[in-house]
Amino acid sequence: MTAGAFEIANVLTGEVVHAGEIRDGIGDFTVMSPETEQHAEYVISVVDKQGRSGQSDPFAVEPRLILGSCLEPAIRFMVDSRSIVGTHPSAYGGMPWRDGTYYSYEVPSLVLLYLSSPAECHAMPTEINWKSDREHISSPDFRTVAAAGDDGAFEAAKAFYASFDPPQGKNVPDIVQLIHWGIGWHLVKPSSRDPSNDPLPHQIHAQTIEQFAYFLYAYPAYAEYVPDAFYRRAEQFAFDQWARVGLLKVISEVGDYKGRHCPGHSVMPNLLMYEVATRRGRDDARQYLNAAVAQAAWVVDTLNPADPMVMKGQRMSEHKLMTGLVMLQQNYADLAPPALREWIARWTQTAIARSDNMWDFRKFDDALWTIPRDTGQDPTTSGGAGWNEPGNIAAFPALCLAVAGITENPQQRQRLVELAAAHFDHLFGRNPVGAASCADGPAQFPGVERGWPVHFPADRCARLERVRGVIHSSAAHEHFPFNPDGDFRHPEGWTAFNAALNVSLAYTAFADRQDQRGALSEPQWAVLQDLRAPFTPVEVTRP
Repeated sequence: MTAGAFEIANVLTGEVVHAGEIRDGIGDFTVMSPETEQHAEYVISVVDKQGRSGQSDPFAVEPRLILGSCLEPAIRFMVDSRSIVGTHPSAYGGMPWRDGTYYSYEVPSLVLLYLSSPAECHAMPTEINWKSDREHISSPDFRTVAAAGDDGAFEAAKAFYASFDPPQGKNVPDIVQLIHWGIGWHLVKPSSRDPSNDPLPHQIHAQTIEQFAYFLYAYPAYAEYVPDAFYRRAEQFAFDQWARVGLLKVISEVGDYKGRHCPGHSVMPNLLMYEVATRRGRDDARQYLNAAVAQAAWVVDTLNPADPMVMKGQRMSEHKLMTGLVMLQQNYADLAPPALREWIARWTQTAIARSDNMWDFRKFDDALWTIPRDTGQDPTTSGGAGWNEPGNIAAFPALCLAVAGITENPQQRQRLVELAAAHFDHLFGRNPVGAASCADGPAQFPGVERGWPVHFPADRCARLERVRGVIHSSAAHEHFPFNPDGDFRHPEGWTAFNAALNVSLAYTAFADRQDQRGALSEPQWAVLQDLRAPFTPVEVTRP
């Protein structure tokens, strides 16, 4: 429908609260701003010039709606998917979370989420009980279930409880306990191997060590809960390992569609380590900042920001590149590569151009809507159906909001905000399939009408189908522009997808934090002009 009329009505009362015209396929109701503080749902009714009509699913317009709908399921996912002690006594991949790996970003995503929304995290009921979990796996009757890549996982879980004191204080938020769990696991079992046909051997990976930078940087925010001895051990380990795993060198690998090796993934961790080292008064602090700048310079000099393999082709990991570059440009502009701002501007132009369609959906390139069905990978890693990309969709709002914070063109800035909202919408049902990416969506996420129609077996691999809030799949190229009956891609959930959602929830909260109406609108950019807010060095005095 390219032209016609629409009206928006309150579902409960039937009152029409807004009406307008559809022009060039767009019905704009940006000005709609319900005054009531009560939850209300609305429907859009449309009619075209030929008299054909249709009606939307119910939707809500509320302050901080996205965070309010997604935060609890997001954290519950991380609670349930813990290896050994979660909802299934297995440890696919041998990491702190089932199906986690060195690049799946769980701890950083939780740190960002906590920094962005501490009050909301504290308000959630606590479910994790450190003592009960320890007793549970220490019972003579406890049995694990074998899974690929789980060598040493049960021993790591037991070592975690034997080696560290629990988080201290009363009512420790689950998210803080999860951060403690992830870092503690990596301290007792830092070496790993991705079981999904990764050519790299069992080793301590650079991206595992990067996770420590986020924990260390944010420590003052949760110091009352995390024992000082635990912090000191994590800090010493990170400083000892940083150069050994190559994080002070320029990393020139550009990963494939799997999302293992996103270029520029070390930029933000090095910036955070610079702040940590400065806070601690270390005389080697500048080396971390230099490493971040050198890595960014390599990106600018080597990579084309319009190359699909630099953008959407990095799947759920793309955010690591762009959020790091934005942080460098925003916080250390005088040291950033001179061409960095222009490089980001070219990325912005490309992202906006590839999103000019009826779904406001950022395409892979001019021909493909999503990553190719045939990626050249071993088909056994996707059941032969082709990889999905819900993690990229889940992470894209974070990229949009981060980049918007340094975008000087007001039209581009506003469009990035729109695309952030559109990709959340896409994840939860505004797509050609008309379904949320979570198979059990109506039970897991408030406001979802239909879950993903193709299900992964419940007792296979990481058993993530047993957990709350899992993201399974997404509309693929075969479904666009509107072919709901197209072939479906692989429907298996992945911890990396949910970590990507955590990152976008965090950036959305950073953006909305001082906009009490929660609207993604022009006035909030006074806040986002200083996106350094979540990363501002925290003054802390420690012996």
